[in-house]
Amino acid sequence: MIFITAKLGGERLDLVEVEELSKKLILKKTLSYNINLNSFSPGKVEEIASLISSSIRINEKITRISFCLETDFAFLNVIPVDADLPDQDLNEHLLWEISQYFPDESGQGFIVKGYKFGSGKIQRLLIAGVRKEIVSFLKSIVDRLNLKIQIIDIDHFSAENCLRERISPVRSRYFYSDFMLVGLKRKRIDVSVFKDYEFQRYFYWIVGNESDLRYFVIKLINDNVLAGFEKFVFYGDVLDGNMIDFISGMLGNKFLVLNPLDSPLFLDVKVDPKLAPVYAPNIGLAFRMLWSE
Repeated sequence: MIFITAKLGGERLDLVEVEELSKKLILKKTLSYNINLNSFSPGKVEEIASLISSSIRINEKITRISFCLETDFAFLNVIPVDADLPDQDLNEHLLWEISQYFPDESGQGFIVKGYKFGSGKIQRLLIAGVRKEIVSFLKSIVDRLNLKIQIIDIDHFSAENCLRERISPVRSRYFYSDFMLVGLKRKRIDVSVFKDYEFQRYFYWIVGNESDLRYFVIKLINDNVLAGFEKFVFYGDVLDGNMIDFISGMLGNKFLVLNPLDSPLFLDVKVDPKLAPVYAPNIGLAFRMLWSE
């Protein structure tokens, strides 16, 4: 079985092809393209589909593809919620919540999911919403490729899977009990917080340039370096040598560059380790495809 994952953003398309062999993975290809996804028009469908088909040899072993969208393409928020709220009321609340941020639109224009976490009578709810227009765009791409979509995810939460250890067919846990996962992108920093192996918080900053990026990295570290975290795990396409030196100088041995290929799930890896953090969302998505088999 061949797994194809595509990470799609406004300016970049990352592709990974892996082959499954006895519940292990062999990395076949990693490819990146600069794009300008300024609309979801038929012309852009053709452009993205052509990039994929020219990069990946579609054959009988490839029937499905999974996508992870950059967080810029999603609505993400964390709100308090009554732990006993019925599912029907929860779904209505999710749509109402989105309508508060997009008052000129109906929440019905989004596909929305909510993920409860925490304990007690009042829990926390991570809201993840994607416009139906974007989902239709992805479906048009796979129709053009004569494939089916297996998973649509958000890149930051796909990358999170690279830090999971599969301990049974249905259970997994993280490699660290207390850590932060930080995605450094050209226009955004995404942060997930974990305590006692449990997801505790998600937040992000919008950045305009490298000065902004460094400012918020410094703020993140200064605010949290003494909070008892084992590791600050970073990934992303702006995590170059200079940025690695900059962060490691502040964090020392608490700093970790996420290498998704450093996993017992891979049988053979032939890729420059410097590129590995870029493909963390793709690889994490491939893990999900493998685990769902």
